[in-house]
Amino acid sequence: MDNRLKWAIVTVLMHGVLGYALIMGVATPIPRHEDRMTLINLAPIRAPLARSRPAAPVRAVAHRDALQDWAAASPHQRDLAFIKTTKWVKDNLSEEDRRFAQWRAAVPQGTGAARVTRLRPPNLTTHTLYWPAGWSQGPLPIVAWGNGADNMCSNSSLPYAAFLSEIASHGYFVVAVGNDDIDYPPPDGLEILADGRPLRTQASALTQAVDWAIAENSRAGSPYEGKLDTNRIAYMGHACGGQQAMDASSDPRTTTTVLLNSAARFRAGSSNSHKASIAYFEGGRDDGGVIDVGDANFATAQAAGWPMYKAALEGVSHDATFPGPDRRWSRAVIAWLDWQLKGDSSAATVLNGLGREGWSRIDATGL
Repeated sequence: MDNRLKWAIVTVLMHGVLGYALIMGVATPIPRHEDRMTLINLAPIRAPLARSRPAAPVRAVAHRDALQDWAAASPHQRDLAFIKTTKWVKDNLSEEDRRFAQWRAAVPQGTGAARVTRLRPPNLTTHTLYWPAGWSQGPLPIVAWGNGADNMCSNSSLPYAAFLSEIASHGYFVVAVGNDDIDYPPPDGLEILADGRPLRTQASALTQAVDWAIAENSRAGSPYEGKLDTNRIAYMGHACGGQQAMDASSDPRTTTTVLLNSAARFRAGSSNSHKASIAYFEGGRDDGGVIDVGDANFATAQAAGWPMYKAALEGVSHDATFPGPDRRWSRAVIAWLDWQLKGDSSAATVLNGLGREGWSRIDATGL
């Protein structure tokens, strides 16, 4: 059972233990940790499809199915109360929590030719792998992924599960920083989980993902032995994870860098021997200044002769492309990867025609 669901049930059942008067009084919100959740509002919840910042804690109120005298109740009454409360909590999860619970239980499948397996490699437990195990159309390029989350580069890859599975299903070996059993958004004020896992990540985690994938490709007995294209590597990330991808792309093995809704600053390197291409996909004007940074980055790349492509999908907020995911968004990203990592020239045509799908501010230099 999902941790949020378990603790929501416990919260409701504790109403009987603490007494009706306490429940109806002022409840002090508690911070959410890895295995608990903020006190829930027992009125029906209607949450937005996606949020870029954690919602404010809410007060707990009494629920008619909560036992008022738990100690005096019979085992049968307790069982009935537990069943009713469990059903109520499930029925009143926010849309985001419901989606995350489904994604934890089973990886959503993409539209590509391959079915995707999600796993935590036993020799890389800090990361999550999205692997199209049945892919038979040549070696898989490597994509290292960094997560966003309000400038803290979250250690949870869960919000991107559908998007990363979509990418992998089209023939990519996607190694995501973090695990999908860590709460998102991250609990306020918490830095390290009880099991020692940090909630923040570093750019070095993306390089570690690439190092691991390359080693696995050559390791005898590895399930990935000989199945990866270690000469085709992308660093990719959302928001704060985009800055991590930009930082990691100084790696000379980089083929391309993909920045999604990220205000990552681009600085041309001192060496002209390695100029990995950059794609900058942005949301609308309300996307936290991302477009302005993208314009500045493009001007810098143009002056330095650095290959860069950029496009903005109007009407899209900072992270609203990932819940679905928005297929216009994933198609554009896949087209870029197909062009840069697989040499598919027809993918460039797809990028040139993005204007027909609601994209604007499309520009390229050095490509």
